[in-house]
Amino acid sequence: MSQEQLISEQLAVIENIQRQLQDRIDELYEYIGLDSKRQELMETSKELLKQMEFSIKEFEMEFEDEITEQTEIQINGQTLNKTIKSKYENLRRLQREYREAVVQTKQNKYKQAVNERELLLSGALSPSEFRKRKARTGNELVGAAQDTTDLLRETTQIMARELEVGVNNVAALEESSRLLKKTTEEHKSVGVLLGLSKKVLTELEKADWVDRMLILLALILFSFVSFNILRKRIWIPGLATLIRSLRKKTPIQQPIKLETINTETSITQHLETPAL
Repeated sequence: MSQEQLISEQLAVIENIQRQLQDRIDELYEYIGLDSKRQELMETSKELLKQMEFSIKEFEMEFEDEITEQTEIQINGQTLNKTIKSKYENLRRLQREYREAVVQTKQNKYKQAVNERELLLSGALSPSEFRKRKARTGNELVGAAQDTTDLLRETTQIMARELEVGVNNVAALEESSRLLKKTTEEHKSVGVLLGLSKKVLTELEKADWVDRMLILLALILFSFVSFNILRKRIWIPGLATLIRSLRKKTPIQQPIKLETINTETSITQHLETPAL
């Protein structure tokens, strides 16, 4: 069921209660009869007023976001904000009419008593006709009471359907809350996992830089060794001359050999040698 259909059904319930209330107030305004029937009409009107007020407030609470945000949803060419204002205006008007009807029905009762007394005193109305009129009025009251009972039964059924819709909405809200809680927990778990992944990636990045430096040093060492091997194995023009020139420029210190001199032998040879 779409949101617009749900709004239309809620407004239809309010309008149905409003029509019933208007009928009861009109009937009470023109009523002339027994006090029990008048009291019943008054109680029915009060109950319908309460139902209408409750339905309007429930509608306002259920669609509060749509009303305050001025959504593009329109009912009978009016926005939800204007629609709810018109419903409150109708409620206040019916409350005022109900008070006027209560005053008027008391005046009607007084006028009826005065008229019947005048008719009896003037002889225009015989006692038998007076009793028949009372009986006919009683039958009409029974029929009106039956109609009121049917209307109340219909209203009860509507309220039961509304209660069922409210229960379904509460169940949907509970399910949404459960899903939201589960999603929040999963989000926290993902956040912890992302933090661990970030730390692991940082360590891997450091290890990657160390590996790159080691590979670079190994490449330099390998290139140096390969160059020496190639230099010794492969004849390169001018390379030997370049190396010899570098060696000549670099003085090479010969190790000094120390020989043991026989002192006595050296002196004897020196004495025996003739002078030149």
